[in-house]
Formats: sequence, C-alpha cells, structure tokens
Amino acid sequence: MRLKTSRSTHNHYLTAIKGFTGWLVKDRRTGDNPLTHLSRLNASTDVRRERHILPPAEFGRLIDAATQGVTVCGLSGSDRAMLYVTAAYTGLRAAELASLVEVSLDFDGNPLTVTIEAAYSKHRRKDVLPLHPDLARRLQKWLSERSQDRDDENPVLPLRGLSDAKLWQGKWAEQRHAAKMLRHDLKVAGVPYADEAGKVFDFHALRHQFISMLARAGVHPKSWLATLLSR
Repeated sequence: MRLKTSRSTHNHYLTAIKGFTGWLVKDRRTGDNPLTHLSRLNASTDVRRERHILPPAEFGRLIDAATQGVTVCGLSGSDRAMLYVTAAYTGLRAAELASLVEVSLDFDGNPLTVTIEAAYSKHRRKDVLPLHPDLARRLQKWLSERSQDRDDENPVLPLRGLSDAKLWQGKWAEQRHAAKMLRHDLKVAGVPYADEAGKVFDFHALRHQFISMLARAGVHPKSWLATLLSR
C-alpha cells in the first residue's frame, strides 16, 4: 500500500516522536519506550518526484524569459527572475524566500549574508547564510531598479528605505504559486518542464541548480563556502 506521506516524511515524524518518548524515559515519566522497536523506512524506494537541473544555456533562457515576461501571480517578470536566481544561489525554499525583507540582506558585512528568521526556517532556528558576491551585486541592482520601475501596467512598490517591505510581495508562496510561475516561464523560454527520463524541473529543483553549476566548474561546494566565509 502506498503511503499518503513520503517515506522521508514518515522518518522525520518517527524521529521526532521517538525523541519525545525517549525523553519521557530519561525524565522518569515512564518506565519503557514503546517505540524502541520501530525502524525507519527505506526512503530510497519511495521517490515521489525525480528532479533534474538545467544546463547553463537553458537556465539562462529561463532567466531571460522571466525578466522580459508579464506579471504572473502578482510578481513582475524582473521580480520572478531575481527570485529564481536567488533560489539557485542560496538553496532557500519558497516560504523562506517569501519571508525575506530588505533588512534580511547585509551588503556591508564580511561576509555578505542573508538572514532567515526562525519562524520561517525549516529548522525553526535563525539562519544566517553567506551571499555569493555576484548574487549580492544582482540583488543591489534589482533593488535600485525596482524603485524606478513603476508604471500603470506593472506597478511595483519601492523598497528603498522600507526595511519591513517584503522583497517578493503577495501570497504567491502561501498559495503555492511558485511552481505555476516557474512552469509559465519555462514554457515561454521553450525549456521542457520534464526531460526525456521524466525528471522535472520544479521550484524545488532550483535548490540544486547552483551547486550543480559549481560542480561543473570544478568547484567543491565546501571550498566555495569556506572561501566565501573567509572574505
């Protein structure tokens, strides 16, 4: 019988509840852990969706298509392009990206960083991540251009000086529209959503895109991170 939740999710739940029952025993609130015999499932046999990454040329076409595109799900083309690039350079999830405000970005620090508050982090802790210098430059340019990009067809609220304004406004993440936006831009760019093997390029696949680009360039992710943190 196929589980309604993935085996990976099942394992996360099991780890959490076994940690709780283990604490009950340790704190002498119960004499026995009734879940000790339960084992984790083999998550590798229950892959719900296989993903792939885009070759650099196709990824570039996606970003170009988004940049020049119309407003989709409340986000302008340039905003979506910056969203995809930021996701690819940081590995942040849609909800984490949607939580970011201008003051989340530290362009003056050493290293440059982006901060995700605990309420939005998957780990439920405040995460401070390094920003690649190229991404930081792109973000600064984008923020500067946004304040000059208002017109009747595609109004954009200026963010400069509004520290509590969301970088990507609206309910696109809450309403799970990230995948819809990406599929729209993939279609415009002429990039297939699924490859010949049936592997898809969805919003979650952006988390792996930049790391894969590093690998192609012969740069180990740990080396990149260490170099960035030492700047």
